[in-house]
Amino acid sequence: MKQILSFLAALITLTLTAKAQIRQADISVTVTSPLNNEVMVPNDTTWLSFIFTNNGPDLLPAGDSLFFVTTGNLIVFSVLSSNLPVGDTIIEENILKLWNNNNTNDTVTREFCIFHIPQSLATYVNGSHPVTTYEDANKLNDTSCVIVKMTPLSGTSIDNAVAQKQPFELFPNPVKDQLFVTPLEANKNIKCSIINALGQTVWQQTLHSGISKHLKIDVTTLPAGVFYFRQNLDGSNASVKFIK
Repeated sequence: MKQILSFLAALITLTLTAKAQIRQADISVTVTSPLNNEVMVPNDTTWLSFIFTNNGPDLLPAGDSLFFVTTGNLIVFSVLSSNLPVGDTIIEENILKLWNNNNTNDTVTREFCIFHIPQSLATYVNGSHPVTTYEDANKLNDTSCVIVKMTPLSGTSIDNAVAQKQPFELFPNPVKDQLFVTPLEANKNIKCSIINALGQTVWQQTLHSGISKHLKIDVTTLPAGVFYFRQNLDGSNASVKFIK
């Protein structure tokens, strides 16, 4: 947190300007990947995904830009390719390098957060001088956090066995009707679920993998969008993103 605050202080110094336009924009942010309580491996990479919404009262025009910072000080810079009306949402994705502060063979639980840099800071467009200052009276929705479990590969637990198999195979992607998923292990009862971009579980079922190479999942009723297929084997999660 101290590193993030230091970064913000430096950004304030660089960006505040009397010439900046001022907009009222309440931007809320929600982490959608990593999933809450997902088991991960230190020094591995995973998909970072979060959504942000313009709660108004002003429309944000194309070309405006927003800054976000994650735990570990990954800076995500998003330039709007089209207008963002009040109530509309954007999904932002990136590759996340997982931090490694675990020197034991135990699973360590940590909090992972996305911070939307306060809208009172000026933003940059194409590296030029700041053109917009956002004022946001609501700071309560500027941060979103999930709990992640970091498990080293050096142990012999089922967590490590699952982690070594990530990501599992999933096809076709994008999918229309039938999704085929490689089970984490054969002859196991696996808790399977589909999570939407808002982090909501829209489908869940326990399937027996048997000796089949693939599980067949009917996704006909899913709406168009970004989803995550999650397999839970003996308490350990592995997730892969797909598009409908």
